[in-house]
Amino acid sequence: DNLNDLLEDPDEVWRDEKTIDGTVLNIYIRNFGKVDIGDGEEAPLYHVAVVYLTDNVPTFVYLHFPTLDDQLVEKYRRGEKVYDRVLQGKVHGAVEGDALYEGDEFAKGLYQAMMKVRSDSDISDKEFVKY
Repeated sequence: DNLNDLLEDPDEVWRDEKTIDGTVLNIYIRNFGKVDIGDGEEAPLYHVAVVYLTDNVPTFVYLHFPTLDDQLVEKYRRGEKVYDRVLQGKVHGAVEGDALYEGDEFAKGLYQAMMKVRSDSDISDKEFVKY
């Protein structure tokens, strides 16, 4: 079920024209929040999909997988970033009517800075709307 959610609403999309000569790979990445990995520890659950697009719609999935490994996800962030949820103003923490939802550049910058300094004990950005 994560695959459908990823393809419909990714956090990031990368366009890779170099890995396979003559083929454009589109790499979809989404963070599905933190999951319990035991002993009271949590880690972010990512899902990555390498897809073929027809008219900007994913029509064939070459490869997809969930992972808890940040370094593995980083290896798939290659080529040109063609979509970023944060830069589009579609962040999980945005609430209709607030500056972040409206796409205010200052609010986006603050949000990006906040997301970089978060700790494991912070609430998920997907739960911001509850507070």
